[in-house]
Amino acid sequence: MNAHVPIADLFPVLLPRDNPEGWLAMLTAYFDDSGTHPDSDIVLMAGFFGNTYQWDLFDKKWAAQLASPCPGKEPLSRFHMAECQASDGEFLGWKRHETDFLVHELGTIILKTGIYGFGGAMSRKAYESLIVGEQRRATGDAETICIVNCFTTILDLAKIVAPGQPIAMVFDDRPQKRGDIQKIYDAYRGMDGGGFVSLTFASSKKMLPLQAADLLAWEVYQDSLDALAGRRTEKGAKREQLNRLVKGGRVTTLFCSPENVKRLAEIQWAPGMLSMMADHLDFK
Repeated sequence: MNAHVPIADLFPVLLPRDNPEGWLAMLTAYFDDSGTHPDSDIVLMAGFFGNTYQWDLFDKKWAAQLASPCPGKEPLSRFHMAECQASDGEFLGWKRHETDFLVHELGTIILKTGIYGFGGAMSRKAYESLIVGEQRRATGDAETICIVNCFTTILDLAKIVAPGQPIAMVFDDRPQKRGDIQKIYDAYRGMDGGGFVSLTFASSKKMLPLQAADLLAWEVYQDSLDALAGRRTEKGAKREQLNRLVKGGRVTTLFCSPENVKRLAEIQWAPGMLSMMADHLDFK
């Protein structure tokens, strides 16, 4: 099994040594993407955030589950939701009741550790066709605006549940998006620090919380496809696992429909604001 990196070893020097809480007061958020292939109708970012104590507990429980994923099954080197649902890769030969069992157990770990989660999806085709020109340069493509939403949501939620605590952001490593994520991080850091203290790119093979982000991203992607096909919000998600995760209110999801994208395109910006943002960020 690939060795994973405990949260305790990831950010050991970010806070002063005389901080009464040490770096244990750190909040860390982990995000993964879904639907980033060019022909996808949906693109999204999803993930979880919590404090050091929660992530330490999460690491132990998740690693133990991978070591004994299902009765009669060999240990897994990592969890990948798409492979699990397709009974492919390390899940080759697994039956549906076995994959459902594992996903349920992993969902239980997420719920028991008390971490918060968020998944924000965008109607990709609507965004790419309607958000153009200076607005595109200011807000980026559909995936980039989903990343912006991650920063905004985490910052707003942290102000409610853990005001004043520093926030570390960790993204699944996709080299083609590193530049955009760095621009967004720098923009928030420029706003009196913005609460963010570090930005890291990592692999889910090493960082177990990114595997939980992958699970949530897959669930939100399926639910967003249902919404795009006409499933009304008040009916709730079709999939049992996503309903289970959102029931307690610690995990929230957002789908920006084509109608909502149209409203974004019609926003009346303050004079000069859009041009200033476009010149400063200049997303391609």
